[in-house]
Amino acid sequence: MLTPARRSHPAPITSLPTDLGRGGLLVALGGTLVLKVANGAIVYYVKPDLVWLVLAAAVGLVGLGLAHLLRWAVLRPPPAGWPALLAEAALLAPLAAALALPAQPLDSAALEQRGLNTLAALPAADERLAALQADTSQWTLLDWTLALRQQADPTRLRGQPVDLVGFVYTADRSLQPGEFSVVRFVVTCCAADGAAVGLPVRHTAPVPPRDSWVRVTGTLEVTSGSGEPRAVIAATAVEPVAVPAMPYLYP
Repeated sequence: MLTPARRSHPAPITSLPTDLGRGGLLVALGGTLVLKVANGAIVYYVKPDLVWLVLAAAVGLVGLGLAHLLRWAVLRPPPAGWPALLAEAALLAPLAAALALPAQPLDSAALEQRGLNTLAALPAADERLAALQADTSQWTLLDWTLALRQQADPTRLRGQPVDLVGFVYTADRSLQPGEFSVVRFVVTCCAADGAAVGLPVRHTAPVPPRDSWVRVTGTLEVTSGSGEPRAVIAATAVEPVAVPAMPYLYP
């Protein structure tokens, strides 16, 4: 007596094909970088001179991802199992961070981890100082920081006009009541090496909100008591401004 032939059932798929998952993640990651270059947010992460490298890397990621997707579409390789797919999930970390975290420049949160006015010596500091304009209202926070650091007698800068844009920092322990610091980050390569420079501001109006961007105009006061000379901006105006297109300073 013949027994009925058993039906063969396809093996259950226990995971996505590696090429499909890897290709999709690479295309998504590269596309996210292209979007950040297109909308200008990439300058929150790297200096403008390096944007073309980021764009080249993004195009390469998209191309590599498309190659994996094409391989999957043509060859249809079998799934490699969850362990192999979990290894590809490492790509999810930068993608999730890029999508979940708002694109914004370094602020007080980063400053509290790195410290204020801890900028290391710059190789071209002397050349930068020599090239400064006589009109100090054109100086940046980096220029003021270098000038005060290198000046043998900082009191010689007393009374000089100041016109600066930066964000508000209020947690500096050296601040006196009613003062705040106006701060910018100095970036050599990317946001990871950013160092904050700032000056205290004294103004009659209430202190602006933390991390808000302001334009401070006034004159520099330098007190020379028993300790180190202390420079403070005596502000005549503190005006709210939008975040600059280039939020960082570059040496």
